[in-house]
Amino acid sequence: MPRDYSDLSKEQLIALLERRDRERRLGLVWEREAIERDRAVNTDFVTLDEIPDLSRPGPAGARNLVIEGDNYDALRALRMTHKGKVKCIYIDPPYNTGAKDWVYNDRYVAKEDRYRHSLWLEFMHQRLTLARDLLREDGVLLISIGQSEVSRLGVLLEDIFSEENELGTIIWKNATDNNPTHISEEHEYIFVIAKDRNKLKNEWKSNNSKSRDLILEMGEQILMRSSSLSEAQKLYADWHKENKDQLWPLERYSLIDETGPYTRNQSVHNPGREGYRYDVLHPVTGKPCKQPLMGYRFPPETMDRLIKEERVIFGENENKIIELKLYAHEFRKKLHSVINIDGRLGSYDLKSLFGKNAKVFNFPKPVELLKELLSFTSQPNDLILDFFAGSGTTAHAAMALDQEEGVAPEEGRRWIMVSSTEATADEPEKNLARDVLRERIVRAADKLGRAPDFAYLRCRRTAQEDIAYDVDGPDVWRLIQLRHDLPLAPFDPGAAVHQAIGRERVVYLDVVSAETAEVVEAALSEEAGARPVHVYSWTAGLLRERFEGRATLLQLPGALEAGFWT
Repeated sequence: MPRDYSDLSKEQLIALLERRDRERRLGLVWEREAIERDRAVNTDFVTLDEIPDLSRPGPAGARNLVIEGDNYDALRALRMTHKGKVKCIYIDPPYNTGAKDWVYNDRYVAKEDRYRHSLWLEFMHQRLTLARDLLREDGVLLISIGQSEVSRLGVLLEDIFSEENELGTIIWKNATDNNPTHISEEHEYIFVIAKDRNKLKNEWKSNNSKSRDLILEMGEQILMRSSSLSEAQKLYADWHKENKDQLWPLERYSLIDETGPYTRNQSVHNPGREGYRYDVLHPVTGKPCKQPLMGYRFPPETMDRLIKEERVIFGENENKIIELKLYAHEFRKKLHSVINIDGRLGSYDLKSLFGKNAKVFNFPKPVELLKELLSFTSQPNDLILDFFAGSGTTAHAAMALDQEEGVAPEEGRRWIMVSSTEATADEPEKNLARDVLRERIVRAADKLGRAPDFAYLRCRRTAQEDIAYDVDGPDVWRLIQLRHDLPLAPFDPGAAVHQAIGRERVVYLDVVSAETAEVVEAALSEEAGARPVHVYSWTAGLLRERFEGRATLLQLPGALEAGFWT
């Protein structure tokens, strides 16, 4: 409720106004004191229980995670295990249109709700602040959003990530509006923001191009079945002319030689300022070719190499500026600020997996859209997070992109998908995470001919004072493995020591004894290899005299709690 100021004196009111004047700044303000706060906001510790019957791990353990639970809980648990490790976060949060698209504290937020926008901002602020902590220094966040909250989300992101880290906004042209009122709304937005743009590569380029793949495949076929280069050139020119409208952005790659399809490019000039000046002799006339207005963009030794490689195209005589051959196999796509992909493809993707009459999820994003985004913002073995995972398009796209790039599953993009059950009073048995998200991942992997390779985890809250009693060996070993980027392997209840090897050797001692201490000693031996050793124990102090300085000793549960609270 709004604060009552009637009991304040004149001097107190003046002091309050003066403080507000000093603190006033440009930014986003919402009614935090008046709204009903999210019930997920609590001080409980969150652990992650594995549901073995729903998991599909690989031979070495699970590389990927499906997490069922409130995403605020999941994000806090992930901050404990994955802080600073996520390369790319993509989310498709509620658009807050007031049309039953968002359940908040077990009720739909109606369009007439006075505090609809404040509720949404508080909800998003809590989660985006945690998400920022999960990103690598060179990590990026992408958020889909509609018209209803686009302006407020832009200012909120600026407040959390700072204006300097904004990379741009993509317009996704996804529909044709046949029933317009004043303006035909045929697009959505995708904000793209970096944790620290100074840590990113100077440019993003992608190999994900269907038109390039088509041109290369056709060029190879034509070269193989042609008896001469001139025949191949004619066949390829005819095919290219017939299909040119479908080859964007490679519609200019209309020529072919023994190396493959190519285009003529005039980018030998130096843009904007004076470049290199030297003569390039025409191979027939022997005279210097006409130079670009600002000179050449690269030095003479580079030009000599290009001529030897037959990458330079000369005109009939020296009066024409030379051009370069740009081959289709060298093409790398740029991420454009406008993407034109039919939004209905998302529903078609689901129908291809669940059947044409199945109604499993409303308005899923197309796999093609997420493949496009992930091809620029991630590489094989990078970690991708979606904490509004919905039907699982992001995981599906990551697997499909790996397959198209020829990346083996055990080396592919890793992903964490988070979804609540979305159960309500009207649908208490509903479980979106289990019945749609998980099921889609299994079916998509099967269709792609790849192993799903994931652990199914469920968030569990524990009161802070009960951690030592409610968080047991399996919970701890699971969190330790996640914290050290290890495939999630099962807990052996009959073992006193649990070990795993990644970049470090990780040891968990359920009990410290002479026998378990010898296991630590063996882990530190030359035969074990030169890896840092991390030892977790409930009584780590008993190991200090023998191993301090040789291994990193971590006291439980504090070693995990520290990462949870900060």
